[in-house]
Amino acid sequence: MEFESVYNLNNFLSFIHEFIEQFKAGPKIGDYSYKRGKEIPDLYGSSDILMTLYAINELKLTENQRLEWIKRLQTFQDPKTGWFKEAETLHFKEHSTAYCIAALNLIGGKPAFPLKFMKKMNTKRKLWRWLRWQLWSLIWSTSHRGPGVAAALAMTGEAPAGWFDWFFEWCNKKVDPKTGYWRLGFIHKLGMISKDEMAGAFHFYYIYEYFKHPLPYPKQIVDWTLRLQHNNGLWDKNVPYCIDLDGVYSLARASKAANNYRKRDVERALEKTLHTIVTCLNDKEFLFKNYRNSHRLVGALAAVAEIQDYMPDRLDTPKKWRNQLDYAPYI
Repeated sequence: MEFESVYNLNNFLSFIHEFIEQFKAGPKIGDYSYKRGKEIPDLYGSSDILMTLYAINELKLTENQRLEWIKRLQTFQDPKTGWFKEAETLHFKEHSTAYCIAALNLIGGKPAFPLKFMKKMNTKRKLWRWLRWQLWSLIWSTSHRGPGVAAALAMTGEAPAGWFDWFFEWCNKKVDPKTGYWRLGFIHKLGMISKDEMAGAFHFYYIYEYFKHPLPYPKQIVDWTLRLQHNNGLWDKNVPYCIDLDGVYSLARASKAANNYRKRDVERALEKTLHTIVTCLNDKEFLFKNYRNSHRLVGALAAVAEIQDYMPDRLDTPKKWRNQLDYAPYI
């Protein structure tokens, strides 16, 4: 792989609005759908497009448009429970809730109703019992749940006193010292370490970072995340998506937390990731063919923003891209 001295996404920026337009699902500012060609706005479509525009620093809203988009996102909440509802994806309700609250947070909004579901986990005993009974053998998807609730509470301020102390105590007790990942289910006790554990751990890391809580075993996080990266710079196959944000974020934040541990190796790894993502996104045919819903692109863009924060001299954009996770800790 031959690196460029400085990368750009000029081609991508020239057709991103055409890409976004495929998901328009109504006349109002926040009316977007998860799938192309739908006529009814949904939670992921509206949230995804907002996050896409936020990442590339092109979210330009008048005050009326901002309030209108907030109102659209608020319609997805169930007033009886506080959960946000969606039907287009297979995400857990904890993901849908934290994700939509994050989108609201990016434009200065809040849920319209209180998070009443918190009553089921508003003491240390209730929270730990709830965490214990999650399906941890499916760590990648299950990790959306605990950090999802934590993120929702962080962004709304609805956590009872001591709640985050209980949460971090549980996390620190359960993390694997060998990897810095959470390997809690039966399948993870068999010894194999895969991208699933890394991707699952990422959802905890941004909660740690948001609260400036020390990452557990940062050197081990770097070692294993480097080991799991493929030669093309990605952590799955050949289409950049959320798992590549997981890898990029884990490397960048853990290396910094460990006094720039393996800094040159991390830089080399992120150069590979940036090279592949830029190559893919600047190819219009590739973009339209491989990103068939509104959600898949969001993680790739966030990965670019994280790399630009870590190595600002390697990516030249008209405006600096924005990293949402330090402000709205869920994605």
